[in-house]
Amino acid sequence: MDRKLIAILLIAIILIVSTPLLAIQFLSAPPSTDSNDFIQKAPQTEGVRFIENVLPIDTAKYNITLKKPIPSLDNNVTYTERYLLQNPKNTLEIDFTYKNNILQFSNTYVMNGSILLKDKYQSNVDVALDFLEKYQNYSKLDASQLINLLQEVNSSENRTLTSGNLTLAISNAEFPQGTQTNSFMWTYVLDGCEYTRLSLSLNNGTFDGFGDSRALYSIGNTTVVVSMKQAVDIAKERSKSYSYEMPGGVWIKDFNVSYTSAELRSSTREPYVLHPYWQVRLFLDKQYPGSVTNLLVDVWADNGEVFFCYHDSMGHKDY
Repeated sequence: MDRKLIAILLIAIILIVSTPLLAIQFLSAPPSTDSNDFIQKAPQTEGVRFIENVLPIDTAKYNITLKKPIPSLDNNVTYTERYLLQNPKNTLEIDFTYKNNILQFSNTYVMNGSILLKDKYQSNVDVALDFLEKYQNYSKLDASQLINLLQEVNSSENRTLTSGNLTLAISNAEFPQGTQTNSFMWTYVLDGCEYTRLSLSLNNGTFDGFGDSRALYSIGNTTVVVSMKQAVDIAKERSKSYSYEMPGGVWIKDFNVSYTSAELRSSTREPYVLHPYWQVRLFLDKQYPGSVTNLLVDVWADNGEVFFCYHDSMGHKDY
């Protein structure tokens, strides 16, 4: 599998907060090393300061240039900076994605050669600890709880640790051509619902990418008033009035539900404020026109209001 594709897929999988708003930020185009796309010298931007003060890269051994601005798809609310780090033997590209001028994601791509590091690390846990400490100093976002939880770990084996409302999940994966990735994901969980998180991924023991939603999203009312059963009942009732249109003006309705599933998640009800909701799937008794096998219904967990209902083609319960 292509190295750039692996990096994009891994970071996208490990960071997505329950709200779909975060997912779209991973869809930037793959890096390009076309020299015509780059400015001669990178100014002292936030991206350069991050590279120099947070990442373990030995920047003294690279020339850093800034790619011309990447067009935004949402009126500059979200934008991406891309940097080229280059010397005669090694070429890297590093992306930074911002939303409302707040750093959300960063990904590193090794175009050729390898990453030249400032220091040597004894383990992946040491790499993660060093990143957190430097990132805390850079961002001024308190990471003490994250650091304390990671310090309880002596290896990067697959595991999940919990301390209070904070959960740390460590996972590993191997890809063709000897590529090994390690991910560390810290998530704030309240009453069984996941909210903001920070994730870090390593590739063969070196920095690969990270994401942090804590500065952009705040947590609103977390009280769960609606039970899972009540949410399912509400979703079933909503399905009775749901319909969708097929070509030729044919409307599909009157669905029969075979079985259900529900998961507590979080999403934004007002801008950048997360609240809990039930994501309910109503699996249908057969395949309806358009290969539809289930309805997806989202129900706010504090007031029972349905705020999303749509048909889907997911064909089985384990998703």
